[in-house]
Formats: sequence, C-alpha cells, structure tokens
Amino acid sequence: MQDIKDLLNQFLSATLKFKSIMTGHIKMQGDLSEIIVLSEIDEYNLLQKKDISCMDYVKEHIYLTKSAVSQVLKTLEGKGLVLREYDKIDRRKLNISLTQEGEQFLSQIKQKADIFFESVILEFGAQNTQLFIEQLNNLSDAFEKVVAEKELNNESTNLLD
Repeated sequence: MQDIKDLLNQFLSATLKFKSIMTGHIKMQGDLSEIIVLSEIDEYNLLQKKDISCMDYVKEHIYLTKSAVSQVLKTLEGKGLVLREYDKIDRRKLNISLTQEGEQFLSQIKQKADIFFESVILEFGAQNTQLFIEQLNNLSDAFEKVVAEKELNNESTNLLD
C-alpha cells in the first residue's frame, strides 16, 4: 500500500509543480482560460460551424461548464475583446465574435505562445510530448471512469465531505 501512497505524493507534487510553472512563471497578457476561449471562438468562426452553437463548441473543446464559459465571456466582453449579439432571426442563438482588438490580442499571444511551446516541445522531444499527451488523456479517462462509478453507486466525489 505504501507504493500507492508514494505514487500519489509524487503525482500531486508533479501536478502542483506543473501548475505552478504554467500559472506563476509563464507571464501572459491575460488569464490562460481567457486566451483559450478566445482561440476557440476564433476557430469556431473560421470553421463556420452551423450544427452547434459557439458556446457549446467552446464548452466541448476546453471542458469547462457553460457557466464558466459564460463568466470568461463576460470578462472578455468587458475587456473589449469579444462581441456577443443575439441572432436577428433566431433570438435564442447567441453569436460570439472577436472584436478587432480581440483579433490583434489573440494574434500576438498565439505568435509568442507558438514560439515558446515549440521550444518546450523541442526540449522535451516530440516523441515524449506525444507519449505525455496520450498518457494525460488516459489519466483523464481513468478519472472520468472512477467519478462515473462513484456517481453510479451514489458515492460522493467531493473530497471535503
């Protein structure tokens, strides 16, 4: 049983180290979730998706709740980076687009991020990066499976209960 506790401590330590680096040492001109949402809105509009709303597209691609995406959009709108307008034909549909300032901001951030993360991938190695992505997806799947099993058995996943 001690091996699992050691793995848990190593996992938590590595996770917190990575989070600290991503949030504390990499300086961005905005919150990471804001930048990712901007990028997803831009992609949605470039693809001209009609079979799914922009909000649902963003939510599904970055795994945030609808309320979390709404909060980020409110912040982005307040900064003048996005424009939210209800469709003139179907008032239930919310159209979301980047403002000119939002496009410029995203372009600058993407250029800098591409250069930075390309350096990280080169340092870590393309094959290691691919393996890491696969393992991270496998870990996410394992978390989802455990949560689903707990919910099926009416067990709480809230660690503070």
